[in-house]
Amino acid sequence: MTVSERSGDVCPYQSPGQIRRGLASGRLVLTELGMERLCSRCGETYPLDTEFWYFQPSARAGVGSYCKACFREVTGRCAGQPRKDKNRFSNKTQTEMQTVQTTTAGQVMAIRIDELHKEHDLVRAARAMVRAHMDHDTALPALEEVREQFPGVPADYLICLWIGVNAKDREGLLV
Repeated sequence: MTVSERSGDVCPYQSPGQIRRGLASGRLVLTELGMERLCSRCGETYPLDTEFWYFQPSARAGVGSYCKACFREVTGRCAGQPRKDKNRFSNKTQTEMQTVQTTTAGQVMAIRIDELHKEHDLVRAARAMVRAHMDHDTALPALEEVREQFPGVPADYLICLWIGVNAKDREGLLV
């Protein structure tokens, strides 16, 4: 049975450990009505069922952290409905759209899409990661080798490069 086939309100399953942690943190409250959950946005508690919370099986509590009212207010939609604007850059200027910027441990690396070319540090680091992945059996030596060659590339970028190269290698696409 899928979520859309459910009729009526349901209470997502909570393991004893989840209940214990939720009660200890204050996210869950036991009242005369039963188990209630604290909305992380409005601060109100509501019964832990799908009348007040969207079912979210990937979430630790089985429901989202915002109550339905707050979720609708923040997103302008109900859960399960498609986003009205799938382009997350829509409210940005053309220049902002062309620049992807991240901050990692105090380092800022801005990548301008129109400046991305074969000799860009990130592109060169990606090629180096392919070679390092072939030379080493595990991630750490490969990451350290590429990090020495490209100290300006943030560590999380290098990890993403390694994950991508590793995935392609497992698919047999690396030669």
